[in-house]
Amino acid sequence: MKFVPTVICGALLVLPCAASSAFAQSSTTSSGAAAKAQTQPSAPAATSPSNRNISPLTPGQSTPPKDPITLAQTRELLDLMNYKKIEDSNWSQMISMNRQAAPFIPEDVWTDVQSNVSSIDYPTLMQPIYAKYLSQADAAKALEFYRTPAGKRVLQSMPPLLGESVAAAQQKGRQLGREAIEKHRPEIEAAQKKYQAEHPPKAAPGTGSAAPTEPSSPSTAPAPSTPPPATTKPQR
Repeated sequence: MKFVPTVICGALLVLPCAASSAFAQSSTTSSGAAAKAQTQPSAPAATSPSNRNISPLTPGQSTPPKDPITLAQTRELLDLMNYKKIEDSNWSQMISMNRQAAPFIPEDVWTDVQSNVSSIDYPTLMQPIYAKYLSQADAAKALEFYRTPAGKRVLQSMPPLLGESVAAAQQKGRQLGREAIEKHRPEIEAAQKKYQAEHPPKAAPGTGSAAPTEPSSPSTAPAPSTPPPATTKPQR
Protein backbone atom coordinates (compact mmCIF):
# COMPACT_ATOMS: atom_id res chain seq x y z
CA MET A 1 0.00 0.00 0.00
CA LYS A 2 1.24 3.47 -0.83
CA PHE A 3 1.09 6.15 1.83
CA VAL A 4 0.58 9.87 1.38
CA PRO A 5 1.61 12.32 4.12
CA THR A 6 -1.31 14.58 4.97
CA VAL A 7 -1.53 17.43 7.45
CA ILE A 8 -4.76 17.56 9.45
CA CYS A 9 -5.09 20.23 12.14
CA GLY A 10 -1.30 20.62 12.09
CA ALA A 11 -0.65 16.87 12.57
CA LEU A 12 1.15 14.76 10.02
CA LEU A 13 -0.95 11.78 9.01
CA VAL A 14 0.28 9.09 6.65
CA LEU A 15 -2.84 7.99 4.84
CA PRO A 16 -3.16 5.08 2.42
CA CYS A 17 -3.79 6.39 -1.11
CA ALA A 18 -4.86 3.07 -2.63
CA ALA A 19 -5.99 -0.31 -1.39
CA SER A 20 -5.31 -3.18 -3.74
CA SER A 21 -6.24 -6.80 -3.38
CA ALA A 22 -4.80 -10.07 -4.57
CA PHE A 23 -7.88 -10.61 -6.71
CA ALA A 24 -7.63 -7.16 -8.27
CA GLN A 25 -3.98 -7.75 -9.14
CA SER A 26 -4.51 -11.22 -10.48
CA SER A 27 -7.51 -10.15 -12.55
CA THR A 28 -5.44 -7.32 -14.08
CA THR A 29 -2.81 -9.81 -15.18
CA SER A 30 -5.45 -12.17 -16.46
CA SER A 31 -7.20 -9.42 -18.42
CA GLY A 32 -3.96 -8.54 -20.21
CA ALA A 33 -3.53 -12.16 -21.24
CA ALA A 34 -7.15 -12.31 -22.33
CA ALA A 35 -6.80 -9.21 -24.50
CA LYS A 36 -3.71 -10.68 -26.16
CA ALA A 37 -5.49 -13.95 -26.75
CA GLN A 38 -8.28 -12.14 -28.60
CA THR A 39 -5.82 -11.20 -31.37
CA GLN A 40 -5.07 -14.89 -32.00
CA PRO A 41 -7.29 -17.51 -33.64
CA SER A 42 -9.95 -18.73 -31.25
CA ALA A 43 -9.22 -22.06 -29.64
CA PRO A 44 -11.98 -24.65 -29.36
CA ALA A 45 -12.18 -24.11 -25.60
CA ALA A 46 -13.14 -20.46 -26.17
CA THR A 47 -16.47 -21.54 -27.65
CA SER A 48 -17.13 -24.47 -25.38
CA PRO A 49 -20.45 -24.39 -23.49
CA SER A 50 -18.74 -23.74 -20.15
CA ASN A 51 -17.08 -20.57 -21.44
CA ARG A 52 -19.83 -18.97 -23.52
CA ASN A 53 -21.07 -16.77 -20.67
CA ILE A 54 -17.63 -15.39 -19.72
CA SER A 55 -17.50 -11.75 -20.77
CA PRO A 56 -14.52 -10.47 -22.80
CA LEU A 57 -12.46 -7.70 -21.22
CA THR A 58 -10.85 -5.01 -23.34
CA PRO A 59 -8.33 -2.72 -21.59
CA GLY A 60 -10.01 0.57 -20.77
CA GLN A 61 -13.47 -0.71 -21.60
CA SER A 62 -16.17 1.58 -20.29
CA THR A 63 -19.23 -0.61 -20.88
CA PRO A 64 -20.01 -2.78 -17.85
CA PRO A 65 -21.03 -6.41 -18.38
CA LYS A 66 -24.70 -7.09 -19.04
CA ASP A 67 -25.11 -9.09 -15.83
CA PRO A 68 -22.55 -7.60 -13.40
CA ILE A 69 -21.22 -9.37 -10.36
CA THR A 70 -23.67 -9.31 -7.47
CA LEU A 71 -23.09 -8.00 -3.97
CA ALA A 72 -23.30 -11.57 -2.62
CA GLN A 73 -20.62 -12.74 -5.06
CA THR A 74 -18.43 -9.75 -4.20
CA ARG A 75 -18.83 -10.50 -0.50
CA GLU A 76 -17.83 -14.14 -0.96
CA LEU A 77 -14.80 -13.19 -3.07
CA LEU A 78 -13.58 -10.75 -0.44
CA ASP A 79 -14.28 -13.25 2.35
CA LEU A 80 -12.19 -15.88 0.55
CA MET A 81 -9.43 -13.30 0.19
CA ASN A 82 -9.62 -12.48 3.91
CA TYR A 83 -9.86 -8.90 2.69
CA LYS A 84 -11.25 -7.26 5.84
CA LYS A 85 -8.63 -8.85 8.08
CA ILE A 86 -5.87 -7.66 5.74
CA GLU A 87 -7.22 -4.12 5.58
CA ASP A 88 -7.74 -3.94 9.35
CA SER A 89 -4.12 -5.00 9.80
CA ASN A 90 -2.96 -2.34 7.34
CA TRP A 91 -4.93 0.37 9.15
CA SER A 92 -3.50 -0.75 12.49
CA GLN A 93 0.02 -0.40 11.09
CA MET A 94 -0.81 3.03 9.69
CA ILE A 95 -2.22 4.20 13.02
CA SER A 96 0.83 2.89 14.84
CA MET A 97 3.10 4.85 12.46
CA ASN A 98 1.10 8.01 13.06
CA ARG A 99 1.16 7.58 16.83
CA GLN A 100 4.95 7.74 16.62
CA ALA A 101 4.93 10.63 14.14
CA ALA A 102 2.46 12.68 16.18
CA PRO A 103 2.71 11.57 19.84
CA PHE A 104 0.84 14.69 21.01
CA ILE A 105 -2.46 13.50 19.51
CA PRO A 106 -4.75 12.17 22.28
CA GLU A 107 -5.26 8.43 22.41
CA ASP A 108 -9.02 8.72 22.05
CA VAL A 109 -8.50 10.22 18.57
CA TRP A 110 -6.73 7.08 17.42
CA THR A 111 -9.39 4.95 19.07
CA ASP A 112 -12.01 6.81 17.06
CA VAL A 113 -10.01 6.40 13.85
CA GLN A 114 -9.59 2.67 14.44
CA SER A 115 -13.27 2.26 15.24
CA ASN A 116 -14.37 4.16 12.15
CA VAL A 117 -12.16 2.32 9.67
CA SER A 118 -13.04 -1.04 11.25
CA SER A 119 -16.67 -0.37 10.39
CA ILE A 120 -16.04 -0.13 6.64
CA ASP A 121 -18.28 -2.49 4.68
CA TYR A 122 -15.79 -3.47 1.98
CA PRO A 123 -18.15 -5.61 -0.17
CA THR A 124 -20.64 -2.75 -0.47
CA LEU A 125 -17.78 -0.35 -1.19
CA MET A 126 -16.12 -2.58 -3.80
CA GLN A 127 -19.13 -4.06 -5.59
CA PRO A 128 -19.74 -1.06 -7.90
CA ILE A 129 -16.08 -1.17 -8.92
CA TYR A 130 -16.06 -4.93 -9.54
CA ALA A 131 -19.36 -4.59 -11.42
CA LYS A 132 -17.70 -2.41 -14.04
CA TYR A 133 -15.46 -5.28 -15.09
CA LEU A 134 -16.83 -8.63 -13.89
CA SER A 135 -20.04 -10.40 -14.83
CA GLN A 136 -21.91 -12.87 -12.67
CA ALA A 137 -20.51 -15.64 -14.86
CA ASP A 138 -16.96 -14.33 -14.35
CA ALA A 139 -17.46 -14.26 -10.58
CA ALA A 140 -18.99 -17.74 -10.57
CA LYS A 141 -15.95 -19.17 -12.38
CA ALA A 142 -13.55 -17.33 -10.07
CA LEU A 143 -15.38 -18.49 -6.96
CA GLU A 144 -15.42 -22.05 -8.25
CA PHE A 145 -11.63 -21.98 -8.41
CA TYR A 146 -10.99 -20.00 -5.22
CA ARG A 147 -13.05 -22.47 -3.19
CA THR A 148 -10.62 -25.26 -4.11
CA PRO A 149 -7.43 -25.93 -2.11
CA ALA A 150 -5.35 -24.71 -5.06
CA GLY A 151 -7.41 -21.51 -5.32
CA LYS A 152 -7.02 -20.83 -1.61
CA ARG A 153 -3.25 -21.26 -1.92
CA VAL A 154 -3.20 -18.80 -4.83
CA LEU A 155 -5.03 -16.19 -2.76
CA GLN A 156 -2.77 -16.72 0.26
CA SER A 157 0.40 -16.59 -1.85
CA MET A 158 -0.50 -13.63 -4.05
CA PRO A 159 0.45 -10.70 -1.75
CA PRO A 160 4.02 -11.89 -0.92
CA LEU A 161 4.42 -13.27 -4.45
CA LEU A 162 3.57 -9.90 -6.00
CA GLY A 163 5.76 -8.04 -3.52
CA GLU A 164 8.81 -10.18 -4.26
CA SER A 165 8.17 -10.03 -8.01
CA VAL A 166 8.06 -6.23 -8.03
CA ALA A 167 11.23 -6.03 -5.89
CA ALA A 168 13.07 -8.43 -8.21
CA ALA A 169 12.02 -6.48 -11.32
CA GLN A 170 13.13 -3.17 -9.78
CA GLN A 171 16.49 -4.60 -8.71
CA LYS A 172 17.11 -6.04 -12.17
CA GLY A 173 16.12 -2.75 -13.81
CA ARG A 174 18.56 -0.78 -11.63
CA GLN A 175 21.34 -3.25 -12.40
CA LEU A 176 20.80 -3.06 -16.17
CA GLY A 177 20.54 0.73 -15.98
CA ARG A 178 23.91 0.97 -14.21
CA GLU A 179 25.46 -1.37 -16.78
CA ALA A 180 24.19 0.80 -19.64
CA ILE A 181 25.64 3.95 -18.01
CA GLU A 182 29.02 2.28 -17.50
CA LYS A 183 29.05 1.07 -21.10
CA HIS A 184 28.55 4.59 -22.41
CA ARG A 185 30.55 6.43 -19.73
CA PRO A 186 33.30 7.79 -22.10
CA GLU A 187 30.60 8.98 -24.51
CA ILE A 188 28.61 10.60 -21.71
CA GLU A 189 31.65 12.36 -20.23
CA ALA A 190 32.73 13.67 -23.65
CA ALA A 191 29.24 14.98 -24.33
CA GLN A 192 29.16 16.58 -20.89
CA LYS A 193 32.48 18.38 -21.42
CA LYS A 194 31.36 19.59 -24.84
CA TYR A 195 28.10 20.91 -23.41
CA GLN A 196 29.89 22.72 -20.58
CA ALA A 197 32.35 24.26 -23.04
CA GLU A 198 29.48 25.52 -25.19
CA HIS A 199 27.51 26.74 -22.17
CA PRO A 200 30.03 28.31 -19.77
CA PRO A 201 28.65 29.42 -16.41
CA LYS A 202 27.73 33.09 -16.14
CA ALA A 203 29.92 35.34 -14.02
CA ALA A 204 28.56 36.11 -10.59
CA PRO A 205 27.46 39.73 -10.07
CA GLY A 206 30.36 41.95 -9.01
CA THR A 207 33.08 39.61 -10.30
CA GLY A 208 34.98 39.72 -13.52
CA SER A 209 34.96 36.03 -14.30
CA ALA A 210 33.09 32.89 -13.57
CA ALA A 211 34.47 30.36 -11.16
CA PRO A 212 35.69 27.24 -12.97
CA THR A 213 33.62 24.17 -12.38
CA GLU A 214 34.66 20.58 -12.52
CA PRO A 215 32.47 18.35 -14.67
CA SER A 216 30.73 15.67 -12.72
CA SER A 217 30.13 12.31 -14.26
CA PRO A 218 27.16 10.09 -13.60
CA SER A 219 27.86 7.25 -11.22
CA THR A 220 24.60 5.42 -11.15
CA ALA A 221 21.65 4.97 -13.42
CA PRO A 222 18.42 6.65 -12.50
CA ALA A 223 16.04 4.26 -10.82
CA PRO A 224 13.23 3.26 -13.18
CA SER A 225 9.82 4.55 -12.26
CA THR A 226 7.60 1.54 -11.65
CA PRO A 227 3.82 1.81 -11.01
CA PRO A 228 3.23 0.78 -7.37
CA PRO A 229 1.47 -2.24 -7.02
CA ALA A 230 -0.90 -3.05 -4.32
CA THR A 231 2.15 -4.87 -3.35
CA THR A 232 3.95 -1.93 -1.75
CA LYS A 233 1.34 -2.21 0.85
CA PRO A 234 2.68 -3.71 4.12
CA GLN A 235 3.01 -7.44 3.67
CA ARG A 236 -0.20 -9.29 4.37
